[in-house]
Amino acid sequence: MLWYVCLYSHLVIAFNRVIAIAFPLRAFAVLTVRKTYLIALICWMLGILHILPNFSTDSCYFLFDAVKWKFIFSKTSCGYIIFAINLYNVHAILILILLLDSTTSICLRIKHKVYVKMSPSEGDAKWKSAFSNSFIIVLFHFHFSHLRMKAPSTQRAMVVRNVKITHK
Repeated sequence: MLWYVCLYSHLVIAFNRVIAIAFPLRAFAVLTVRKTYLIALICWMLGILHILPNFSTDSCYFLFDAVKWKFIFSKTSCGYIIFAINLYNVHAILILILLLDSTTSICLRIKHKVYVKMSPSEGDAKWKSAFSNSFIIVLFHFHFSHLRMKAPSTQRAMVVRNVKITHK
C-alpha cells in the first residue's frame, strides 16, 4: 500500500514543481492548502484501492522476496491481473513523472539562460523599478488612522485566569 502512496505522492510533487517553476504567479492560486489536503487524501485512497483485491481471497496475493529483490505474484488469474495492473500502472506513472521532471528541467534552463543574458545594469534597473514601485504603493496605502487608534478602555471587563474583574 505504501508503495502506491509513495508513487502517487512523487507524481503530485512532480506536478507541483512544474506549476511552481513554469507558472510562478499562478502557483499560489492553484496550489492552495485545501487542495493539498484533498490531493493527499486522494493519494492515500488510491493506495488503499490498489491493495483491496489482495484481501478478497487467499489465492490473490503478492509478496516481496528480499533476497532476490523482486515481487512474487500468486499463480492464479487474480495474481496475473494484479501483476498486469501493477506493471502498466507503475510504468505509466513513472513515465509521467519523468515527463513532468523533464519539463521542469527545461523551464529552469530557459529561465537561467534569460537571467544570464540579462546584463547587470538591466537587472539592477528592473530591481530598482520594482522596489520603487513597491515603495510608492506602501506610501500611498499608509493610513494615519492606524496611528490615532485609542488604547483599550479601562472601563471594560478584563478576564484574568478565568476570574472576571470589572474596573470602574
